[in-house]
Amino acid sequence: MEVINLQKFNEETMTTVEQVVSFGDIYNVSTPQGNAILISEQEFRNMLATLEIDANEYLKEKLLEGLRTPIEDFVSGDELEW
Repeated sequence: MEVINLQKFNEETMTTVEQVVSFGDIYNVSTPQGNAILISEQEFRNMLATLEIDANEYLKEKLLEGLRTPIEDFVSGDELEW
């Protein structure tokens, strides 16, 4: 996470936002009143999805169940009937 003060952020807004959107960089913009975190929309959506899964006990248990399933119990894509 890159830390940048508000003055430098104001001077380099376009470059900073391009870095966030194109490369997934995360910026901590520090101000005298407190800090703000700048992340891409995709990163934000991913975080929301993670929180949504974490809040849904049924879905969370199903995902954990899948993680505990041995790989040899899975069916190959060739064996599926479509």
